[in-house]
Amino acid sequence: MAVELVWESQETLQVIYTGEVTGQQAVDSLLAIGSDPRFDQLRFILGNGATITKNIASDTDIEKMTSVAKALSKTNPGIKNAVVMGSNEAAQALVNFYQFLAEDIEWQVDTFTTEADARAWLASFT
Repeated sequence: MAVELVWESQETLQVIYTGEVTGQQAVDSLLAIGSDPRFDQLRFILGNGATITKNIASDTDIEKMTSVAKALSKTNPGIKNAVVMGSNEAAQALVNFYQFLAEDIEWQVDTFTTEADARAWLASFT
């Protein structure tokens, strides 16, 4: 599976992107997050793209993701979203995409090179 949702607690979700990730998979993962009954209690999202090998997203996919993310952020605006980027070009593309989304959503988003740094940033809000 290219996108896996791992609920670590009622308040913390890790979204793991592996291998080749399509734009539709990313859209579907956002829809799954928003429709999960735990979404209202969600405070922290750790987007882990360290092992992405290819990011395939069309302009239409990006527009869909932006729309879904905007709607979700209005429903639960207090989410802190840490994004771990990998060193390859595909992972960097994912991070750039998250930064693009961060301009239009109410969540606080920051990027990191390691999972440990991302988790430390998230922990600073507890």
